[in-house]
Amino acid sequence: GARHIVIEGARHPLEVAAVAEMFPRGAFFLLGIDGPIMERFAHFCVRHRYGDPTTLEEFVLLDDRDRGKGDPQEPGDGQQVDRTLALAPREWCYYNDGTLSDLDEWVDGVVRRILTRA
Repeated sequence: GARHIVIEGARHPLEVAAVAEMFPRGAFFLLGIDGPIMERFAHFCVRHRYGDPTTLEEFVLLDDRDRGKGDPQEPGDGQQVDRTLALAPREWCYYNDGTLSDLDEWVDGVVRRILTRA
């Protein structure tokens, strides 16, 4: 039967390109999920990994770096979250500023649309 695979956390356009090449045309769907920085900081604090920033200011610096903002490196170097999110078609993007239930509902709807295309 059909296999369905979800890969989360792509942070560079080349990661997306490499994964997309592994699937037949029309079988790869890139979703983009973003959210308010305060919500993302709260989720980040909950995971509480060693070495994680502990202040909002430190988090913003890390977030800006990961998004490729103010990056003195070549555009292809480092993480490029904003460029990666921009690759997702608008219909497959979600701004997660609601409840977990809202996000679940959106994901369920996207999955239904994808499966009806298969």
